[in-house]
Amino acid sequence: MSQSHFNTVFLAQRVTLLRTLQRMVNNPSTAEDLLQETYLRVTRALSEHPVDHLEPFVFQTARNLALDHLRARRIQSRTLMDDVPLAVMQNVARP
Repeated sequence: MSQSHFNTVFLAQRVTLLRTLQRMVNNPSTAEDLLQETYLRVTRALSEHPVDHLEPFVFQTARNLALDHLRARRIQSRTLMDDVPLAVMQNVARP
């Protein structure tokens, strides 16, 4: 599978991929970032080994990146706190 063939497939499916990512992450800017990351990841994968079914591979890569993003955001929301009371901050152990 050549890079030029991938570019053709990617450009043909770009709008559909972007819409799918926007629906998943509910953020247009993040969807654009994930779309770019999808392009880079698939390009890297194609340089390492051939891909028989390119279009499904591209969509699965984009989907996996979006799910990873959502998982990381969910974990971050559980571990980060805004407006922590001063008493709590003073009880945190110092290094």
